[in-house]
Amino acid sequence: MADYKLIYFNGRGRAEIARYIFAHAGVRYEDERLHGNDQWAILKPSTPWKCLPVLEVEGKKIGGSNVIARFLAERLGLAGEGDIQKAEIAAAADAVSDLADKMIKIHFEQEDLKKEELIKDFKATILPLKLGSFEEQIKKNGSKDGWLFTATVSWADMLLHIATELLENILPDALGDYPGVTKLKESVENLPNIKRWIMERPVTIH
Repeated sequence: MADYKLIYFNGRGRAEIARYIFAHAGVRYEDERLHGNDQWAILKPSTPWKCLPVLEVEGKKIGGSNVIARFLAERLGLAGEGDIQKAEIAAAADAVSDLADKMIKIHFEQEDLKKEELIKDFKATILPLKLGSFEEQIKKNGSKDGWLFTATVSWADMLLHIATELLENILPDALGDYPGVTKLKESVENLPNIKRWIMERPVTIH
């Protein structure tokens, strides 16, 4: 079994999907968390693309949140079956990341009026488009657990769950019109190892 080290800041953020994958697969890893800008300034020059997260494995450093997640999912059986389905799952993950980027912009906006404008636009246009697409795919897949593409959980399902955590912080009733996404969220957080991770993970702001 390979030794893994995941490096990120002391938060869930873009590293949480890798932590979910490790937890679900029952794979041990070193969860290195940086505290403060000084630690990051020292580490940054040695990272592949001067950003985090970074995964260290077999003497190599892999950068990029979704790249790391897909790599781990391939190794640990969460990437789907066959090239086409794997690509579909990766595309869904990219769509989740696009949604998350919009929410992160809202989350970190400091000006109240600007934040209200961002939320209004997000709720009126972006949310129905994105969640509507996920809802449609869940219905098409027909999984009783709400999975997007497979009969069992994939890394895109996990990533969507993580996104809904931030979404409900911004709009607590956001999932009310999306029963399929709600079911997926419930199914992910009730996976035994994920449920344990959520209960035991370090408490952070985001």
